[in-house]
Amino acid sequence: MKHTMLLATGALCFIFSCAAPAASPGQPANAEVDTFIGSAVVLSADVPTTVMVGGEFAVVLEENPSTGYTWDYSIDPTGLAVETAKESFAAVPEPMAGSPVNTVWKFRADAEGEATLTYLYYRPWEKPETAINRQVFTVKIVR
Repeated sequence: MKHTMLLATGALCFIFSCAAPAASPGQPANAEVDTFIGSAVVLSADVPTTVMVGGEFAVVLEENPSTGYTWDYSIDPTGLAVETAKESFAAVPEPMAGSPVNTVWKFRADAEGEATLTYLYYRPWEKPETAINRQVFTVKIVR
């Protein structure tokens, strides 16, 4: 009986922890992130977004630096957008060692065209081909 009760309690804890709301991809999780992003347009993976030349856009991704994994990106073609800021924020209300962070990259749209930002999640001492996650963002820059 004691083991059954313990197992049932553990199962309920697991179920309730899975039901906790999570931030949607491309959406900031807290007020600090909102303030940092300001008026920049937040991109969503696999959803093309239009931004005016001179405008700002941002990418928000969750990472856990304590694992050694971090996001690295490339822009194709280069020259259409420039990174203007990068900052990481706690992704949980009460961060502890090993807690995930939301990393935000802000960009300024410098020239007309369509840019693809490809983010790879891998450990820097390994090759990009070992990435365990990949996110692609497309931004169309217009006048």
